[in-house]
Amino acid sequence: MNNKSVLLLLLIVGYLHLIPVQPVHADREVLNLSFDECLDWALRENLNFKSYHLGIKSYKLSIVQAKSEFDPSFSMSVRRDQSEAPTFFEYFDVSSIKSETSNFNLTIGQDLATGADWGIGMYNTLSKSNIETKENYTSYIGFQINQPLMRGYGEKVNRSNVYLAQISSRTAVHDLDEKAISLVYDVQKEYWNLVYSIESLKVSEISLAHADSLLAYNEKGLEIGIMTESDVLEAKSAFVTRQQEVLDQKNVIHASEDILRRLLNITSDEEWNLEIVPTERPIIHSIHFDAEDALAKALDQRPEYKKAERELEQYEIYHALAKNSMLPSLNLNASYRINGSGDTVD
Repeated sequence: MNNKSVLLLLLIVGYLHLIPVQPVHADREVLNLSFDECLDWALRENLNFKSYHLGIKSYKLSIVQAKSEFDPSFSMSVRRDQSEAPTFFEYFDVSSIKSETSNFNLTIGQDLATGADWGIGMYNTLSKSNIETKENYTSYIGFQINQPLMRGYGEKVNRSNVYLAQISSRTAVHDLDEKAISLVYDVQKEYWNLVYSIESLKVSEISLAHADSLLAYNEKGLEIGIMTESDVLEAKSAFVTRQQEVLDQKNVIHASEDILRRLLNITSDEEWNLEIVPTERPIIHSIHFDAEDALAKALDQRPEYKKAERELEQYEIYHALAKNSMLPSLNLNASYRINGSGDTVD
């Protein structure tokens, strides 16, 4: 090969390297996202994360419902009955007996955490008829209390529903923490996977450009007689391989974008078709790792460990209920009642 041929090939190769690499994908509208923006979006819009928030509200309401069993109860009733029946007795001066009865009742009661229940009641009745000369008032006031001494005694037994509801509420918070950690991990993984895939695509496009330059070089070399057809075929094979690598890498990017869109709960077609472009690049930091300190933080903060502690509390309550149910029944009852009757309220 003479000097002119070598110079010509060098000029061709230099010219090909100066040609800018054209993007393999068509231009699309983009959605620029930093990692923090991506994470905030996911925590705000992810449906699974929202459902756990609703679950916590439900458990808090169950605590209120369980505590309501120990609220005082109050009831009041007013009733009036009238009746009329024919009479066939000659010593009554009326053809039918008319009677009227009025009732007014008032009760107050409450269940206590010790297992006791108490109540106060006031009951009043007024009755009159057309065969009686006077009205008849009947009333009484009563008080009663019942306290279990063995089975059913104790705050831990009687407030078990409240304690279990509180434990379930705290467990729901730990579930939310666990879901948040998992969501942060998934978003972080997919965000940086997308960054890696985009950078890998750039490398693949550069390799494709080099393979294209080599193919042009070998084809020109074949024309001037310094290359063989085998060299051209080998360059074509490398060029096709690099093209396939670019296509495969673009598919990887699309898959990473789709996963990230699902984590962000992007539902509209307009936003779904936007190309997600990460605006951050990874930065390597040096950290000091203390195994004992990390273990202490894990035991103090890991939601799985906290959930296991809540389960132990639940089992302790179940154990106390089971032991109490095996005790014999022994109750202390007390009541007091005042009765009254006459033709006046006094």
